[in-house]
Amino acid sequence: MSLFVKICGVTSTSLAETCVRAGADAIGLVLTDSPRRVSMLHAATIADDVRGRVQVVAVFRKPSPEIVQRALDIVRPDLVQADHGHLNPARPDLQLPVFREGSSLSQASGRFLYEGAQSGIGYRVDLSAAREASQLGEMVLAGGLSPANVEESIQAIRPHGVDVSSGVESSPGIKEPDLIREFVRAARAADRVAVQ
Repeated sequence: MSLFVKICGVTSTSLAETCVRAGADAIGLVLTDSPRRVSMLHAATIADDVRGRVQVVAVFRKPSPEIVQRALDIVRPDLVQADHGHLNPARPDLQLPVFREGSSLSQASGRFLYEGAQSGIGYRVDLSAAREASQLGEMVLAGGLSPANVEESIQAIRPHGVDVSSGVESSPGIKEPDLIREFVRAARAADRVAVQ
């Protein structure tokens, strides 16, 4: 199975197209407080533009059930990402739960995202702790990844996937197409080496 690559914090249809062309598997549309936040309607426009060519992930932190349902109705994402315990247990097919470094991983299983205590600030997780977490399921590694360190991280941890946001930005919320392409290229190269 090839590495799952997600570019989080996409804020425009042009950036979403860049992610598709670069070979990403998923884009994250942030619907919570963040420099990368987009409105539900703008997220729906971006999602509609790339639907079927890349997975669309609605990204929250600790949303209410009502907000998640609104996103499902308006954005129609393929996955909903939120801190563990804040996802609809009736829809496990749509869940990408987030487990944070230092918190209990006793319920981590299936596909989940593992990152630092705070999102989108470039904090790099401890590689040995992440390696342990990767044994619990299909872990998507996030937190402080960039084109410069993603190869090392993949080779050290062998995650199911990788997720980047600030590591492909020139400033908070401003994604750089060249960095997106470099990140995907580096991740794919590392994955090819890892499976040999």
